[in-house]
Amino acid sequence: MKRALYIPSLGHEQMDLTVKAYALRMMKAIDENNPDSSKTYRIESSDREYDSDGSIADVVSLYEKNNGAEEEIYRFYEFKYGNFLTGKFQESNILYKFMSLLFVLITRFLSVTRSIFSFKDEINNKSKIQALYFTFIYCLLAVYLVSIIPALLGVLAGFAEHVDQLKSFADTINEYETEYKAVLVSFATFMLLTPNSKTIFSTMATEYLAANQYLSVGDRRLFIMGKLSRLIEVVAEEEADAEIEVHCYSFGSVLAIDAIFPYESEPSTRIKNNITKLVTIGCPFDFIEIYWTNYFSERKYSKLSLRTWHNIHSDLDVLSTKFANAPVKQNKFIGSKEFWGKFENIDIKYNMVNPQQVSYTQMFLFYGLKAHQMYWDKHVDSKSCLSNIVKTE
Repeated sequence: MKRALYIPSLGHEQMDLTVKAYALRMMKAIDENNPDSSKTYRIESSDREYDSDGSIADVVSLYEKNNGAEEEIYRFYEFKYGNFLTGKFQESNILYKFMSLLFVLITRFLSVTRSIFSFKDEINNKSKIQALYFTFIYCLLAVYLVSIIPALLGVLAGFAEHVDQLKSFADTINEYETEYKAVLVSFATFMLLTPNSKTIFSTMATEYLAANQYLSVGDRRLFIMGKLSRLIEVVAEEEADAEIEVHCYSFGSVLAIDAIFPYESEPSTRIKNNITKLVTIGCPFDFIEIYWTNYFSERKYSKLSLRTWHNIHSDLDVLSTKFANAPVKQNKFIGSKEFWGKFENIDIKYNMVNPQQVSYTQMFLFYGLKAHQMYWDKHVDSKSCLSNIVKTE
C-alpha cells in the first residue's frame, strides 16, 4: 500500500481541493489507465488525530477490487494548514487588512519592477509582466476599498453641518463631495451585483497577508513545519520503513519544499528516510522568486531517500514553474549536480489549451491566473493532470 501526504493550496472557495476530491481524481486516473478493465475501485474516508492539541488530518483510503478480493492500494492524509497560517489575520477588521495589503503591495511592486529587468533568472518575461500587472490591479483595489473610509466621513459631514463646533470639519469634507459620492455609489452598486464580495475580498486579503508574512519573515513557519513533521512522523509509525509520497498543489508546494529542502538546516529524520516521492502541481516557485527574490536560494540537499519528483506545470499557468533545462535556477536552488542528474526528467507539461491561441488581451484579463485552476475541473469525475502521474509509474 502506498501512503501519501496531500498538501492543498490556500483557500478552497473556487474548487473542491479536499483530500477526498483529490483521492477521487486519482481513483479515476488509476481506473482509466489500468489495462485490466475488470478491476473496480472505491474510497473510504476517516480522520486521524496526530498531535496533542487535537489537530486532525482527514484520511482517505483507496481500495482496488479484483476477482472478489479487495486491497487498499493508497492512503491519503491531508495536511490542513490554512488556519495555522491565517489565524492571526482572520480576526482583524477589514480596514486594517486592506491598509496593510496596500502597504505590502506597494513594497512588492518595486520588487516586481526590479525583477522585470533581471535577465539571468530564467523566469519567463510574460510571467513577470503578468505579476506586475496583477500587483498593479490589486493595488488599485486596495486603494479603492481604503478610500471608502473618507467617503463615509463625507456622509457624516452632512450631520456635522448642524453642529456649530463641527462646521469647519463639514466644510473641509464637503469640498470633495463629488468624489466621495461617486465612490459610495460605485461601491453600493458593486456590492449589489456581487453580494459575497466582502467575504471574498476579506479572504483574499487575509491569505495574501498571511502568505507574505510567511515568505518575508518566516511568520508561523516553525509552527507549520513542526505540525507537518509531526504528521509525517505519525504516518511513518504505521509501518516499519514506510515509504511516503508527498502530493501538493500551489502554495502547498512551497510548504513541501520548505520541509524537504530547508535553508541551512537538516530535515527531520523521517523526511530524509521515509519520503520517496514528491509531486508538485502548479508550483509557484518562479512567481515567488519575482516577489521575494532569493527565497528558494541555497537550499539544503541532505542525501534524501527521495527517488522521484514529478513537477506538473502548464505554459499558460503564470504561477507554475519549469525546472528542467534551467541551470541557473537549478544551481541557485540546490547547487548539486548529483541532485539534478537524478531528477533530469522532473517536468511534466499539462496544457489543456494550445498556448499559441491565447492572446495578450486574454492575458491581461488574468487568463494566466485562471489557468492555475486548469489542472482539473471542479467536478471530480472530470479529466485531470493526475493521469499524467499514473502513466509515468
